[in-house]
Amino acid sequence: MITKQLVCVTVTLVWVASSAPAQETDPLQQQLQQLKQQYTDTTRELELRITTLEHQIEERKVINAKTQEGTVSTVELAAQEAARKAGPGQSNQVGATFQGQLPSETDIRLPERGRSKGREAAGRSEQL
Repeated sequence: MITKQLVCVTVTLVWVASSAPAQETDPLQQQLQQLKQQYTDTTRELELRITTLEHQIEERKVINAKTQEGTVSTVELAAQEAARKAGPGQSNQVGATFQGQLPSETDIRLPERGRSKGREAAGRSEQL
């Protein structure tokens, strides 16, 4: 019976000894799995943030391009409107057109006629 008990005790000891390292590795295995899960979660979160920022940058580039196109269009529109208002031959800058021209004889005679008419009218009023 002692041999039978000795065999049972030995088997029990071997079984306990073999299960002891397995119990030690369980917490290590759990820590390893937790770290792997944290790594995966963090990687996903960072990839999502990177993607979001890339989309925001692209949207801003598109908005800036449209704004610049709109600004150019506004400037062009203002220039076209000013040209339309001025029209051909309706420029307010007439000095360059008439600068250096001498008055014609007709221009000189007109004031004289006015003066003579004024004198005639004055003479008539005196006669009355």
